[in-house]
Amino acid sequence: MNMQRKSPTAADLDAIYGSRFYNGSNLGANRPVLTIVRVGVEELRGKNGPELKALLHFKESTKLVALNKTNKAALEKVLGIEPEKWIGATIRLWADDANTFEDKPHLRLEVLKAPESGPTGPDYDDIPL
Repeated sequence: MNMQRKSPTAADLDAIYGSRFYNGSNLGANRPVLTIVRVGVEELRGKNGPELKALLHFKESTKLVALNKTNKAALEKVLGIEPEKWIGATIRLWADDANTFEDKPHLRLEVLKAPESGPTGPDYDDIPL
């Protein structure tokens, strides 16, 4: 952050106050298209204490998505129930203003493209290049 300026930029404020997670409030009208590179699990602070959440990591952003049941179901419907099959999928995020909690829009996702499937299986190493 450049401390020589009289006023901070939007990027400066985001660095200070920004969340490490995408949510319906911080998306606004933006609808980022992102590629899943990893699915992890982390204990996060919930309203009733710590809770485990599945987290989506992306190629295009350092921000994460903490999956709720609705978004998990959207991924499973298109990509299957095994999280390793989600790696490489392209999704779009958006704020669902029609569904709110405490006046904040829900974060929703849509699968745009399934991952490219490559050769797999026990004979994969025997395929000549």
